[in-house]
Amino acid sequence: MMLKNMYKRLRSSRAYRRFKRNKLAIVGAGIIFIFLIMAIFAPIIAPRHPQTLNPNSSLKPPCAEFPFGTDNIGRDIFSWVIWGARVSFIVGVGAVLIELIIGISVGMIAGYFGGWFDHFLMRITDVMLCLPSIILIIVASAMFATRSIYLITVIMGVLGWPWMARVVRAQFLSLKELSNVEAAKSIGVSDFRIILRHILPSALPSVIVLATLDIPWYILYEAALSFLGLGDPTSVSWGMMVNIGKQFLRVAPWVTTFPGLATFLLALGFNLFGDGLRDALDVRLR
Repeated sequence: MMLKNMYKRLRSSRAYRRFKRNKLAIVGAGIIFIFLIMAIFAPIIAPRHPQTLNPNSSLKPPCAEFPFGTDNIGRDIFSWVIWGARVSFIVGVGAVLIELIIGISVGMIAGYFGGWFDHFLMRITDVMLCLPSIILIIVASAMFATRSIYLITVIMGVLGWPWMARVVRAQFLSLKELSNVEAAKSIGVSDFRIILRHILPSALPSVIVLATLDIPWYILYEAALSFLGLGDPTSVSWGMMVNIGKQFLRVAPWVTTFPGLATFLLALGFNLFGDGLRDALDVRLR
């Protein structure tokens, strides 16, 4: 019943109506949904396992048997693209969840308590922001001899929190001055309860929008790492197939084209969806 009431309130809200009128945002949501279905039902949708070798069908162009062609050892590119969606969602969503945990914690402590908490945490944030994210991720990944997709996800999430912390801090600095927060303080409500009940819910729209816009960056970072040979060598990654196909660009361009196109479309979908969500919620970031 509670979920039903929340859904009714959402449908009747101005933000929902604004989002529904944004055609590009709807297109982005549709792209995300298609890739999500691919990721969830990959074992059912894919005609064969992506790691299955077909030596007699190496570098075969797109045809009825292999819609996206095959690579140099006969792996089905179509199946690889479908299974690769699962890796991209694991990386994108997993890294954002880690970013949220760290960024929200740092931002709300700095913004709510202020003083030396704010000064110390924001100086650390400033240092992190001065360093190029992709360089940090590459260096951190290269430090490990054995890399898994989960390790790469943790590295990206741990290094990607500074902008989230900045946004949350800015929200807390303004929201803690509201009358309802001052009233709660005057009657002795604990800081923990004030943060969770009065401030954090109002800051969530900005947090959700920024998280949605950060997911495609993590997907692209993972593809870049795999392309450079710093990804998980056992994972079915789109970036890895692009790396494999770069040496066959002249004779078999489909090996690189289809995984690269999938990466582009999923990143585009999240960007369109995030932009539409930002406009609907009237959130200004960074």
